[in-house]
Amino acid sequence: MPRNFKAVLAEYDKQIGRLLDGMKQLGLDKNTIVIFTSDNGPMPYYEKQRTNGLRSMKCSLYEGGIRMPFVICWPDHIPAGKVDRQSVVCSVDLFPSLCAMTGAKLPEGFVYSGEDMSLVFLGNPKTRTTDLMWEFGRNAFFYQHKKPENKSPHLAIRREDMKLLLNSFDDRIELYDLRKDPYEQRNLAEKYPALVKELSERVIHWWNDRMQVGTNSSETSSSKF
Repeated sequence: MPRNFKAVLAEYDKQIGRLLDGMKQLGLDKNTIVIFTSDNGPMPYYEKQRTNGLRSMKCSLYEGGIRMPFVICWPDHIPAGKVDRQSVVCSVDLFPSLCAMTGAKLPEGFVYSGEDMSLVFLGNPKTRTTDLMWEFGRNAFFYQHKKPENKSPHLAIRREDMKLLLNSFDDRIELYDLRKDPYEQRNLAEKYPALVKELSERVIHWWNDRMQVGTNSSETSSSKF
């Protein structure tokens, strides 16, 4: 891994340590929730070293582009050192979850993309009840990966361990079982046609129901779902 990147990590460690020490000195550490995560994967990924072998990186809906570490700290509320490799959470879960943890009231009459996963944040594994969906806005004018295998379709949906990726403008469809195949190497789309149809229709409906920023109308008009 390049020397400059190692130096950046060392500086992160130093400055985050100063922040946490400062909070403790001010007596704020016990009443402050601290979260470390990110909105997307790395770039560059140094031949998958920064994604722990996961496929692709930033600007992609493969796991290397969207799966991120999530670390949360709240002394006396969250058990220290506990690792949850079962639960699936997303940034869209943060608002309803943090509201539940702190007793804040959610605004009424609003439909949230995420769900309350506060039990997970507090150290108790939980299976989510909603699908996760992503849209990357990929089109002919957007970023193109140098390696073809890193260029994902522009839509994705995950239900439990199954993740479907597809384009709204052509027939490209990929389905992966992330528990058995976290590196997304075995496309199961032909094996599960009913699931492919159901998930495809759901994510296409979600996509069509939202403002499509920076997308050519010709790219979506040929959608078959």
